[in-house]
Amino acid sequence: MDAAVIAALAKWPNVPAVFGWLRLDRRGNWLIREQQIRQPALAAFINRNYASDELGRHFFQNGPQRVFVDLDYAPWVVRLEAERLVTHTGEIVTADGGHIDDEGNMLFVWGKHAGLLDDRDLPAVLGGLQQLDGSPAEESMILQAIEQADTTLALGLGGRRLPVRPIRRDEVAGHFGFDPAPTAD
Repeated sequence: MDAAVIAALAKWPNVPAVFGWLRLDRRGNWLIREQQIRQPALAAFINRNYASDELGRHFFQNGPQRVFVDLDYAPWVVRLEAERLVTHTGEIVTADGGHIDDEGNMLFVWGKHAGLLDDRDLPAVLGGLQQLDGSPAEESMILQAIEQADTTLALGLGGRRLPVRPIRRDEVAGHFGFDPAPTAD
């Protein structure tokens, strides 16, 4: 978090929080009141001051004011860049595993975090799915995983083999402990 933000918090600790103004879409774009932020400096400021609280609510700390974020899917969006996963905030992450949901979306997990794969990278990742024996996953196996059959696949990424398990879309937030639509207490 920026030093100026930390100083503002100390100076004005009781500024009311804001809900319903800031949103993170499925491609990692920030939107204020449904308008995409196109100014790079503002997006970078939000990225640097993005965090979560003990209730799994994600927010942007704007000086002394906490602006809670509505999430279109997950608190993180990841992109594939040269065999690495990079979050929408620019952090390189090392995934522990992945999930494919019943809508065909792909999530990656690292530590306690879950990030939705940007849909533009989905074809490359799906093409790299493997059976547990290392052979390429056939389309029917991928469809079984999407349909929530008891199927575990693997993905080679960055020199590592990651397990990929099915998950239901409506269980993602609860499973990973985040609130996609925070409201005032």
